[in-house]
Amino acid sequence: RLTATPDPQASHGASCRRLRRLLVAIGGDRGLKPSKRGMTGPMSAERPSATPTTVGIVVNGRRRHATVEAGDSLLTTVREGFGLTGAKPACEVGTCGACTVLLDDEAVYSCLVLGVECEDRRVDTVEGLADHGELSRLQDAFIECDALQCGFCTSGQLMSLEGLRRAEPEPTSEDIERAVQGNLCRCGAYRHILDAAEVALTVRSAS
Repeated sequence: RLTATPDPQASHGASCRRLRRLLVAIGGDRGLKPSKRGMTGPMSAERPSATPTTVGIVVNGRRRHATVEAGDSLLTTVREGFGLTGAKPACEVGTCGACTVLLDDEAVYSCLVLGVECEDRRVDTVEGLADHGELSRLQDAFIECDALQCGFCTSGQLMSLEGLRRAEPEPTSEDIERAVQGNLCRCGAYRHILDAAEVALTVRSAS
């Protein structure tokens, strides 16, 4: 009895597709854990000795509470307080965009915003883009256009473009370039990222 020999290339391709879907859905966290310093560099190396405060923030459409210290950034609050690790700690000085989230629908570097400043405000992270397991049009376009490699910057890129989508119903190519100019991609996938944004945002499709 003959049995089919598995095609290693087909298997590898399927694995890559599953990995890409995971990266655009949850931001591609590779097990990064906060250090004792919160992985926030000099900004949080010396934290004020103040009584921790409980803040209420609407996160991805649901009001949640977290206990934060006076010097905790929104990035630390989102990752440690809410367990949402899509936003990445990287430069911690607002130059790379890996930590980008939406604050009241506006893209911000969460490493530069204090958690205590976000009381009663709306914060959206990459984990909130999918709707009941269905990727958004923007996330699908990243997969279609192969707009990611290592995936580390992907969540920030997505959130910057999501902020543009909410602010501008019909963005131009210049709008798209401007939206992601503060997001670094060390893999050099910029052309694919711009292509994905063009597909998702200028060709109007249901998201």
